[in-house]
Amino acid sequence: MTVKSIYPETVKLNEQQQKAFKSYEDVKGNKAFLASENGAYATFSSDVANSGLLRYTFSECQKKASAPCQIIGLNGTDYLKEYAKFSNASANAISRMKIRSEQYRLVEQQDWLMPEPDGPRIIDEGVHFATPTQVKAAKTIDTASLVELIKAEKIVLIHATMLADSDSETIPNAHVFDSAGIVYGQQSNKHQLDDSSIKNLEIIMRKIAPEKNQAIAVFCASPECWMSLNTIMRLHDLGYTNLHWYRGGLTAWMVAQLPTVKAVPFATVWAKQ
Repeated sequence: MTVKSIYPETVKLNEQQQKAFKSYEDVKGNKAFLASENGAYATFSSDVANSGLLRYTFSECQKKASAPCQIIGLNGTDYLKEYAKFSNASANAISRMKIRSEQYRLVEQQDWLMPEPDGPRIIDEGVHFATPTQVKAAKTIDTASLVELIKAEKIVLIHATMLADSDSETIPNAHVFDSAGIVYGQQSNKHQLDDSSIKNLEIIMRKIAPEKNQAIAVFCASPECWMSLNTIMRLHDLGYTNLHWYRGGLTAWMVAQLPTVKAVPFATVWAKQ
């Protein structure tokens, strides 16, 4: 099954969305405008940093959407052009993708003899912590395997992270997911997501991986990061059967001297209560 990034797709704004976007353009200061192809939209202005601004606006848009919301504008920047830039930069990076250092294996081979978890790791326990080397829900893959899958366009790639206020890097063609790997709550209910977050995740995944047997690879910062592992558990609960865990994450990728691209936020699973 061949896959391509959906970042270049544009949302054609309907009349109501266009009017709302015009109002957004007239606002001064920090602001965001998001819309989906089914007519939903949300706009918000605030003095908060871009990460909080985007997370809130994503959440408000997804409440009304049956398709993923996309950033149309952020502080006056045309974000549809940013998606296109990301796609072009990814294509360029993939064309010159070559492992130049085998030292990445040292990152991937780190083993703290952690047992397989019985559920996601909640944020109060810390998401930057030693991980096991294998989990039943996914196949652990190394850097060389991921490179081949990306080149063959046979993998949907998810970067499980948090929205950042500063420029950050990611692997070419990765869909940057905010909060998919963040779990709040107590030990007794840490398997659970609230209904709104489940809806957000399902809507996003229906778009980028409509077939439950689609190959999906998830990664985060390093082998000491649980956001990818938590995301995999959630996708497994949604019925996805062909999951891959790139445990080495961005650290192993960069140690291999493989190209990265500037990350562009794709979606948030976080839902305002």
